[in-house]
Amino acid sequence: MKIPDYWLQRPDFQCSAHQQAELQALYQTFVQPDNGSWIEPTSVPKWVFLNWLCEVKGLLLHGSGSPGIERFEPRVPAAKDDDVFSQQRAVFAASDGIWAMFYAVLDRAKFRLRMLNAALQFELPQGRLSEMRYFFSVSRGALQQNPWREGVVYVLPREGFVQQPPYRLGPWTVHDPHWANPNSVRPLARVRVRPQDFPFLHQVRAHDDHELMERVRANPSGFPWLDEPTPPRNTPATGRG
Repeated sequence: MKIPDYWLQRPDFQCSAHQQAELQALYQTFVQPDNGSWIEPTSVPKWVFLNWLCEVKGLLLHGSGSPGIERFEPRVPAAKDDDVFSQQRAVFAASDGIWAMFYAVLDRAKFRLRMLNAALQFELPQGRLSEMRYFFSVSRGALQQNPWREGVVYVLPREGFVQQPPYRLGPWTVHDPHWANPNSVRPLARVRVRPQDFPFLHQVRAHDDHELMERVRANPSGFPWLDEPTPPRNTPATGRG
């Protein structure tokens, strides 16, 4: 069973020994001190560094347009996802750097828009998981106005967070890098990101809001509601912050 082509694949990048050493040095200098320091990796793309923090160091990330957050407080998200996990009062975070970066560089404060987005791993035979796959779409009118900004990805400790349980997406069981913590969280460090740092900047889809809502009403579980038929999904990801 083939994963649909509209799920974007993470770009290939292999760190050299020199780059691995730089990442480790950045971690020891700026993350371990736990003082909210700014980090600026130089030899790898920022999404590579952010994913390294998640996958090698077991940390989490939160993308934002606000550079001065000293503590994240639990809140109920404004976006009305229909799964219980996404509607709890909590601090939310991601264990994927590209997904967190999307929230950092998309200017939802300045532009009126509806976004559809997801980062998922698909269960494969023998219990294996696929590489992370992505979907990003923004209201056509907003996308035509270049709704991007400079933002920040905050590095958070994983302690106290719980990952969203696996769920069904059509014929698939999928794993979502979406985490929640019912308590306030102080960031360990932060990384400034620009639109050009987001590797899928020119692969973000555009949708018509009116047409989208018609499709949602016709098939509420049909994420991502493309023109072509799509398998049903029981927990649409229509805007997580």
